[in-house]
Amino acid sequence: MRDISSGALGELNGSTELRPAIMAMCQLLGREIKTRSYLVSSFDPGAGKTGALCAFLRSWKSSGFQPPSGVLVVLSTRKEIESCIHRADLEPSDFAVLVQKGLELNEKGRPDADSAPILFTTQEKLRRLCYGRSFAEVTSLHFLGRPRALRVWDEAFLPASPATIRKDTLVSALEELRPIAPFLAEDIEALAASLGTDGSPLDAEVPSSIRSVYAALRDHLGTATAERWAPLQGLAGRTVATVNGGSKGLCLAGGGSPLPADFAPALILDASGRVRETYKTMEANGLLQRLPSASTDYSRLTLHHWDRAASRSTLKDPIARREIMKTAAAVINESAPDERWLIIHPKARAWDGFDAFEELCSHVAGPERLSSLHWGNHHGTNEYRDIRKVIVLGLWTLPLEAYTALHLAAGGSLETAADKATIDAIRIGEHKHYLLQAICRASVRQGSGGVCGECEVFLIGKLGPNAKALLQETFPAAEVTEWTPEDLGLKGSALRVARELERCFGEGGLEEISKAALRAALGLQTTDALAKVLRRDDFRTWADQRGIEVTTRAIRDRKAQVRASDCGPSQSRLVSLSGL
Repeated sequence: MRDISSGALGELNGSTELRPAIMAMCQLLGREIKTRSYLVSSFDPGAGKTGALCAFLRSWKSSGFQPPSGVLVVLSTRKEIESCIHRADLEPSDFAVLVQKGLELNEKGRPDADSAPILFTTQEKLRRLCYGRSFAEVTSLHFLGRPRALRVWDEAFLPASPATIRKDTLVSALEELRPIAPFLAEDIEALAASLGTDGSPLDAEVPSSIRSVYAALRDHLGTATAERWAPLQGLAGRTVATVNGGSKGLCLAGGGSPLPADFAPALILDASGRVRETYKTMEANGLLQRLPSASTDYSRLTLHHWDRAASRSTLKDPIARREIMKTAAAVINESAPDERWLIIHPKARAWDGFDAFEELCSHVAGPERLSSLHWGNHHGTNEYRDIRKVIVLGLWTLPLEAYTALHLAAGGSLETAADKATIDAIRIGEHKHYLLQAICRASVRQGSGGVCGECEVFLIGKLGPNAKALLQETFPAAEVTEWTPEDLGLKGSALRVARELERCFGEGGLEEISKAALRAALGLQTTDALAKVLRRDDFRTWADQRGIEVTTRAIRDRKAQVRASDCGPSQSRLVSLSGL
């Protein structure tokens, strides 16, 4: 085993950061680890975790696959399987592939998977094979008639699959189900009735019979239409949380299709293991142990943050979208004409009525130098590693019920899922995860000696009052600066109103000001005079950036309210300015 680890580390120039991952693979292969927990080895993007896996496989092959054991490598996609086979210099006799039936990839390795030292599969395929069974019972994953000793899972891991479904979607199945499966319709009707309308009770029991709903609708309506009800397969037979989804109504959230307990111990190689809150949840519940690891030094990364809403819903507003695109374009146009840029943006959808990347290109001189990478496709590629300039348009956010489902899929309890602070921590962890993965597609990943590559990022997105701390935690040692585009400066009456609000919310210590009091302080005679200022685009942009909310009768400092809530219960003060 020492020869295998020495050989693998030798290929990686003796990298001390990767030693824990290599040693864990050797120990699991030799069955020296007795824990029944998962082991996570966390190395930031570009640190070489996939390279470490491939180096280990090459070194084990050079030893004649001694000791004679079996390795199961679980990857996200079929493309990643092909890449790993190539990078590990494997011959067809060294491995087998088990993916969806009928795919050519299955034929690339040995037909007798049981005798192949290395078996590749996808995460989705593994969950399907293990559903309702122990790992030991899944003989198609065995090596020489026994469960493979070393199981390696690449990238994000959860012991169950997060699943959500809206109550409205649940009820919508009744019309189709009642004529073809009346008993299933009755079960859905009873479940929907137990949920109430206001998010109570905290949890709900989903009958096991509802697992059949998807299959019944698929046979009746076709796969594409029935996909709306696919989450019921995982949630059936489980206790789930009910979440008030706001305008979407009540939602069910939970962790479905859990992996069998005897899949552990397994080694998790996740570049986001350092930042995601889901691993902390698993760790707190005794499901996971962390291996020693080292985060990258991001001192060569400069990150400019404009704390301005740029979500998909914000970009649907033509005025806001034009302002954001022109600001981003101005930054690009000020750079050298041959400077390449990576643009990370929301994926274009026909029903949104805009394409963020195309619209940005229309404002840029030399748009051919821009590379596009949309959220959802922002990981697992080295294609942009030579690009040193990045613009991030908006953040990838999930609905509340999705964060609740992530917590429950990580082993969290229904009680903790009802705690706002717990779910907020999950949300912040996901923001860190998405930003780390996306920004590290660029030259950041071209580091050496534990220090990242030189890169400059302009981020437009609403991260709240603790934005700078969040970004510094995600990118340790990076230079994080607040970015306020110069052309957004206020003038005239809008500037007067803004300065008065800054004075009241700053030295005045207020959290909320009535419009009447503000008018009096400014000497404005009519309500319309103030209303005109509050409606101005430049003032609205400034207020949104500053964290100021305009309501029917008052103006509130959201940042101050967040700070107050962090310190404990307090009452918002709505006061007259006459005494200031």
